[in-house]
This record gives sequence, C-alpha cells and structure tokens, in this order.
Amino acid sequence: MHTVTFYSFKGGVGRTMALVNVGLELVRRGRRVLLVDFDLEAPGLSTYPDLQGPQDANGLVEYIEAYRQTGAVPDVREFVYQVDVAELLSKRPKRIHTPESAGALWVMPAGAARPDYGSRLATINWQELYDRQNGFMLFEDTKQQWEDSFRPDYVLVDSRTGHTDVGGICTRQLADAVVMVFFPNEQNRLGLQLVANDIRNEVRETRRDIALHLVMSNVPHLDDEEMILRRHKYQFLETLGGRELTTIYRYESLMHLDQRAFVLDRPRSRLAKQYRKLVHRLVLGNPLDRGGAMLRLGGFRQTLDGLSKERARGVVTHLARAEMDVATEVVRRDWEVNGRAIAEQVQAIVDNFADDRVILLEAAKVFTELSDVASASAVLDRVIAIADSAEARLMRSRARFQLRNTKGAIEDLLAVIEASESDESTVVGAVLDLGRLQRARVRDPEVMAVIDRLSPGGKLRVVDLVASEHDGFEAAINLMRSALSVLPRPKYDPTLYHRQLAVYHLYRHEWDMAEEAVAGSYEYSVRRYEILTMFLRGMAAWGKAGEFPSDLAERLVSLMHAQSATNSYPSDCQALAIAYWRVGDLEKARILLRRSVGLMDRLAGPTLSFWRCRSVTADEFRSDCDGLKTMIESGSGRPAVFDASTK
Repeated sequence: MHTVTFYSFKGGVGRTMALVNVGLELVRRGRRVLLVDFDLEAPGLSTYPDLQGPQDANGLVEYIEAYRQTGAVPDVREFVYQVDVAELLSKRPKRIHTPESAGALWVMPAGAARPDYGSRLATINWQELYDRQNGFMLFEDTKQQWEDSFRPDYVLVDSRTGHTDVGGICTRQLADAVVMVFFPNEQNRLGLQLVANDIRNEVRETRRDIALHLVMSNVPHLDDEEMILRRHKYQFLETLGGRELTTIYRYESLMHLDQRAFVLDRPRSRLAKQYRKLVHRLVLGNPLDRGGAMLRLGGFRQTLDGLSKERARGVVTHLARAEMDVATEVVRRDWEVNGRAIAEQVQAIVDNFADDRVILLEAAKVFTELSDVASASAVLDRVIAIADSAEARLMRSRARFQLRNTKGAIEDLLAVIEASESDESTVVGAVLDLGRLQRARVRDPEVMAVIDRLSPGGKLRVVDLVASEHDGFEAAINLMRSALSVLPRPKYDPTLYHRQLAVYHLYRHEWDMAEEAVAGSYEYSVRRYEILTMFLRGMAAWGKAGEFPSDLAERLVSLMHAQSATNSYPSDCQALAIAYWRVGDLEKARILLRRSVGLMDRLAGPTLSFWRCRSVTADEFRSDCDGLKTMIESGSGRPAVFDASTK
C-alpha cells in the first residue's frame, strides 16, 4: 500500500480534480485504489459523478466521532463504499479498457451529507484528539485497517488547504508521498516552503521516506517570451527542493462543470495526457508498484548506458593527456556516486518482489551492467528456483564464469542447449559460450544433435566451434554445406563462410572442392574480401598443379596497393607475404612476415594460419612463420598444408 496525499496551500488550483483523474487512471491500469476525502471543511470527492455512493454513506467525520465516543477504533469498512468499476467503464462511449482487466475502487468520504454535518465536524478538536485521546495511534490503526481490509495498491488522500492540524496528519503521518499542487505565484511558494520544511523534518526525525512531487497547475497555456513561467518554475524547484516538476495547463472546457474525468471521457486530450504524466511519476516513485519497478529498472539500464558513454569519454580524455591516476579516479568515482546508489535501489526492488521472476530477471540485468556479478548470480538463483528458463540460465552461466565457477557455468550452458523451450538465439549464445569455456564439449553428441536442428544462419554462427582437425573438419564441412545450400550468396562477396569452407577443403587436400567454394564472379564491397578469395583460389591451384599461379600473385600484389586493401590481420599478412614471394619482391614479403608475427603477439587466443589452413596457437603461428621465412630466404618450398604427414 502506497499512500499519496494531494495537498495545496491555496484552493482553486485543481487539486481534487487531479486526484480523481490520477485515481481513475490507476484503476484503469489495473490498480486497487482507495480515495480518502480529508478536506473535511470543503469535501468534494463524493460529488464527482464517477465516485458517488449512497446518499447517507458515513465517512471520516462519523469514524472519528465513533472513536471519541467509545474509545475503540471502529471498523473502517463501515465508513467506506465501493465503486462498481465495471459499470463505471462500461458507461464510456468508447471503452478504453475491458472491465475484467481493470482494478478496484473504494471511497472513504468526508462524511454523510446530512444537515448536521457542520455541527458534527465542529465538535472535533484535533489538538485534544492527539494530546488526550491518542489520535496518532487512531490513524496508525486506520492505515493498517485500510491495508488489511482492501489491500489497495494506492491510497490517495485529498487534504485540506493551508496550515492546519489535518494538513499535518495528511502530509506527514499518513503519506508515503505528497503531491504539492500550486499555481506558481509568490503566495503559494512561501506557503508551500513551510509545509516542505515540515515534511523534511518529519523525514529526519522518523527516518521515513516521504517523496515530494511538485505539480504546477492551472497555468495559462500562452507564449512566454519574457520567460516568466520558466523563472517561477525554477524558483519553486529551488525553494521546495525538487528535481522535476509536472505542469498541468489550464484547459478550457465546460466538462469541468460536470466534474467529468478527462482520463476516461477525453483520454486523448492535452489535460488527460498531463494527468497520465503525473501518474507515471507516482508509479515510478512507488517501490511496491510492479509496473513502476519495471519502469525503474529500465530507467536504470538507460542511465548506466549513458554513464558508461560519459565515463568512456572522460577516461579517453585523461588517457590522451597521460593522466592515468585521474582516469582511474573517474572510474572509481562513477561507481561510488552512481553505481552504488543504483545498486541499493535495485536491491530494494528485489526484496519487494522476491517471488516475481520477471522483475528479478530485469534486476539481474542491471546488476550485470553494474559489474556486480555476485548479486546478479544470487538473483538468478532465485529466478531459476521460481521457474527455470533458458534466458536466466544463460545469464547465470556468464555470472558464474566471472565468479570462477567454470563447472557451474558449463552445467548451465548445457542445460540451455538441451532445453526444448530454448529459442534459437539463446541456444546459439550458449553454444558460443560453451566453445569459449570448453570447446571439446561442443562436439558432444547431445550438443551436435541440437546444432543440426538450427536454422542455416544459426549453423553458420557456430560452425567454427564444430571444426576440428581430429575428424579432418568433416563435421564442419557437412554442417556448412547444409547451410550454404539453402542460403543465397550475396552478390558482393562469396561470404566469410565460403572462404572458411575453402580453408577446410584445403586442409583435406580437396583442391577442386576448395576451388569450387570460392568460384564465381562477385562485386566486392571490401577489398580485403577480394584479396583473400583470390589467395584461396591460388592455394587450390597450388595444391593441384604444384605451383601458385604467377598471374594470381601479380593481381594480389596490385590489389594490395589499392586504397581499401588491408593488412591488419596476422593471416592476411601471411597470405600477402606468399604473394610477394611468388612475384619475387622478397623485401616486401619479409616486411609482411614480420608484421604478421607482430600482430599475432597482440592477440590472446588462437588464429587462422594459412601455412597449415587451420586455427593455431600463438606459438604454432610463430613456428609457421619460421617455415614461411625459410621458404622466402631459400626461394623454394611450400606451406605445410600440402604435406600429407601434417594431417
């Protein structure tokens, strides 16, 4: 239950109208809402057509009167009536929500509309009620009864204006949040400043969190060339200590005379949209609102994304100036100031929704982006205990790996791969991760059976993990051919996968099939693709005829001088070194060979070596380059892939 008090220092600013529209919008969204009319001197909630109850319905005045007479807290249900939400929504000319999915609505009016209402109200002495009749505990008990009897998501309290005892009850004792509605003039600013200070003192003394929502209301929708409205807006924000403010502009309509609910009767009107913005803020500020929790988690991820980009820019700037200590401090301060605050709020959401797997999953994503893998893993444990899912398993596997629990990570990945309900993108992600952790497990029969059922695109994404010299790349070739037989070739490139297939065939000495894989005429958008494709054709011809064709080597060298050519990969430099060797430019071949070794030294994992036509470790790659160096210096020889004894 989240209690929100609507308060205004002066009347005539549309406070009650805002409360009614907010309440009905929350009901329309499926929330359970209790409206309480604490404006006892000028009650108004029950006068709205959508909120009318029995003519003689008792309310707060009778409730307090019964307590003073008996000394016992009455049953609050006798002073509250329920509104038929299904009928309420069905009366609209255009149904904006089905009654079955709407929430529930109750009203606790100010009191029964009888001639003696004023005299009964006058008998209530608020000072005496609190000083001698334990009024504080009366309203604490009332709050508990509201929660136990109606289980409302929201209690919206319409408070009396000005500085009064009732205002203090509504804004400090009852409220979890206070909506301050005001017209932006000096009288309201000074009056609200006192109330805001009282609320802040209450927070300090009781350590309760009472949020303030500022609503500038009944504002003329006019040009503001002199920026008068903007100036007053910032004065209120500075005075009341707010960070943002909702504006509700004056809306000229005779529907106001009928006290109509604009969120239901005119849902596309400007006024209805402004009320919905206020609802959005209230929902975001309610830690117990499920929809609000989801919105907050999504907001945290956007905030973290923005902070990461901002942090990266700052770090790069300091690194460019060689300010290493400053760069480190930027990262540390970013976590201390922003990350920790977000983590605490996310943990609060996790505690409030401990059994909601959807919210917990989103919370785990935020923890992951915060690099708090321990918290992410703990939340994912809870998600999986509630309802096992491939997405949660995949996320937990990554968290477990970072926590150095490789065994647990692999168990999760295998569970994802073998689960029948896993979607393809999740399966592919799991296979790729499994290949990084323990590549040999990818070739397990159970995993291979799942890979065989993937779409052509899915097969191509994981085929390199299937490739193994132990079976001569047979499984990888079969997988790749089954995919490529279905997929059309792009007109600009035989694609990475056709070149990869050619490499597998070269390893197996299947020269014709290697040549076929990269055969054809293409329009190349990237010059590197053309260079590599031509090189593989030359390697296939070398295997068949015993010599790399000189015309292909000359064309490769000419392409190397083109503007878009590249030599940024170790294997590319190997290929180009062979081409330059073939045309007799040994100095250029040596330069490219040294560059190839230098590029390899910067890599962490294995890479393709054209000397053997398979992926090799860094040490193996250097050994291959030594073989290539010997060939360059001696003027004769050929790559190890052509030697059958290397298989």
